[in-house]
Amino acid sequence: MNGGNPQEALIDHKNPEKAMALEHTPEWEQLSQNHLEGRTAAFFCYGDEGGDELDAYGRPKLLRHKEYFDPAQEPFEDQRQAYAPLVWQCRYSGIEVPDALWRYQVFGEGKKYADDQAEDMVKNTDAKAHFDDWAEAFSGFV
Repeated sequence: MNGGNPQEALIDHKNPEKAMALEHTPEWEQLSQNHLEGRTAAFFCYGDEGGDELDAYGRPKLLRHKEYFDPAQEPFEDQRQAYAPLVWQCRYSGIEVPDALWRYQVFGEGKKYADDQAEDMVKNTDAKAHFDDWAEAFSGFV
């Protein structure tokens, strides 16, 4: 989110020893300030829970060796958390992401990928209502 050192000449392009030393100087705080620091971001994320690509046991149909993993070990019970690394990287970079403006909506579950595009969302009144609610919350925040 912040792109690293904007003045590579200070560290002879990528000298790791010089880079580590620079981080301990007063100059580093100013150099490393993210140009987006202090701003606010919002995310409306959606997913299809695997669309029509999962078998009856929750494994991708295309897998040849289905025994290699247990679908019960899905890392995200709440699929919103699949986007947590992006949100937290923003936060670590000084970009505010209020929880109320970070939403996740299931859209297109059980459908083919071709029938599950962003432009199809406007035809889905439930998904559209969730997006409109997020947009209203975002607008109200701004």
